[in-house]
Amino acid sequence: MAGSSPQPFRGSPGTPPERSPATSHTPTRASGSRGSSTAHPTPGARFPGGHFHTGEELEAELTEAGLTEVRVIGIEGPAGFALEVLPDPSAEVYDAALTLARAVGHLPGIRDLSTHLLASARVL
Repeated sequence: MAGSSPQPFRGSPGTPPERSPATSHTPTRASGSRGSSTAHPTPGARFPGGHFHTGEELEAELTEAGLTEVRVIGIEGPAGFALEVLPDPSAEVYDAALTLARAVGHLPGIRDLSTHLLASARVL
């Protein structure tokens, strides 16, 4: 809608993010080595077990699988969490976070500050 500020990282416009036990991020315990690890949810937690990649791990897995031209970026960027907790970020704050994500979201280490990673690669 023209003139309205964007509503980033939310389920629907004007709705604050859910913070119920079913959707909150609860740590998991991983066992095994990368590539063969299994994760087990913390007892009593409702967040599913899983493996949370770093950018370097994801890049290495794709390269080991034979893909080339691998590129991994952080979607939300380092300011993504700030946008989630601000009750109503201004357009200026949103634009600053977007500029930051675009400028540094591809850098190793910094891309891991994003909640989500995106990888692209070429199959030969």
